Amino acid sequence: MNVGLFIGVMVALSALYLTLGWMTSKKHVSSHADLFLAGRGLTLFPLTATLLATQIGGGMFIGTAQDPFRGILYVAGLVLGFLFLGMGVAQKFRSFNVETLGGIFGTLYKSKTLQSICDLISIVTLCGILLSQALAMESVVRSFTGPMGDYLFPGLWLTIVVYTLLGGLYAVVITDVIQIGIIIAVFTALFAYSLFTNPVPFFTVDMYHTLAKIFESSSLSIPEIIKIVMVATLYSMLTQDVAQRFFAAKTQTTARLAALYASVLLFAFAIIPFYFGIQAQLQGLSGACNPLFAVLEKTVSGLALVLGMCALMAALSSTIDSLLCTISSIICSFASPYLRSTIKNETHLSQIIIVICGVGILTGSYFCPKHIIDTLISSYELATVCLFVPVIAACIKRKESLHYISAYYALLGGFLGFIVCATVNIPLFKNWGTFIALGLSLMGYLVGDLARSK
Repeated sequence: MNVGLFIGVMVALSALYLTLGWMTSKKHVSSHADLFLAGRGLTLFPLTATLLATQIGGGMFIGTAQDPFRGILYVAGLVLGFLFLGMGVAQKFRSFNVETLGGIFGTLYKSKTLQSICDLISIVTLCGILLSQALAMESVVRSFTGPMGDYLFPGLWLTIVVYTLLGGLYAVVITDVIQIGIIIAVFTALFAYSLFTNPVPFFTVDMYHTLAKIFESSSLSIPEIIKIVMVATLYSMLTQDVAQRFFAAKTQTTARLAALYASVLLFAFAIIPFYFGIQAQLQGLSGACNPLFAVLEKTVSGLALVLGMCALMAALSSTIDSLLCTISSIICSFASPYLRSTIKNETHLSQIIIVICGVGILTGSYFCPKHIIDTLISSYELATVCLFVPVIAACIKRKESLHYISAYYALLGGFLGFIVCATVNIPLFKNWGTFIALGLSLMGYLVGDLARSK
């Protein structure tokens, strides 16, 4: 392992990202909207690249290496979600002309209280997802650099925080384009090399039977399979970090096409982390601290291994900066009315919030469980059952037919369903809790419509 080369490449990339953030701050960031929405001017190529980069992160790579079948189900859900977004939801999001998902409740449902509730749910959810990315980054750095990871991990994390606060969404999108290029080029090459040099062919009938045995040993039940796919699908349609990209798109058509292109590219790329996750199982490496690193170390060495680890860090960074920017934008929207009397410059307030979020998540990563896919799905679930029904209703119903009472009952029904199913130890609730909570949210919305009509 050439740890010195890895550190050198990462330091060089970090310097590049910081430079881009600083240059962007000088040219493009002069207001709160510039910092978090890139002036609503994202065109098709950078928008597609940044959408793809937000999803190809620790959940896809490290999580799938830990548990390949749960990982591929999670990715399948993301692909379906982006397909639905490309069929019109993304275009509708751009037409709302808001900054956050909470803005839908404030603007369309005309309720500042519901907007605040939505913002709080989004903050909790996104912090859980960002925490999973921190766990993945820590795993990569420590597995490759050993004791030096105690210093390198927080250093790299804080670098991401700094360039995000300097350049905001502009800097995030620019670095995402660079990072997604590195990710696709390096991991496609590693995948091809492993396929051609592996003595056991992968795409064969015998391998199919082997995969079936691995699937059986994964103890996945039918309800759990449906839950993983459905939660990933629904949440990818209303996660704030994805929605923020559509809010920042130049046009509605740009938003729709970018979602479709991202779904196709994500589907094509998903086989690579799944392949390496299966290799970890076949080689008895699934119990390693970082199974993906263990597989790569057995497959390649020297510069190729360093490039693989740097590409993995790029995948993590591209998701982390996106989530950090998104969480900070929601907190700023939520807290700025209370803090403007203390900090009058809204851009400075936004940057302070970015720093607080980054340092807070870094600290929290040292105290939470290390299973990445479980952390992701648990984080998605609350927002999915509470927000999906009223947000999609805003997309498909006429604006004048929307009312805050319906949205309020939908949020309440989803939240109560989530709490009951999470706390009551009954097999029905444990296996189908997400569906029950979503059903209660839909019933709440319909009851609200009925109550309003009377």
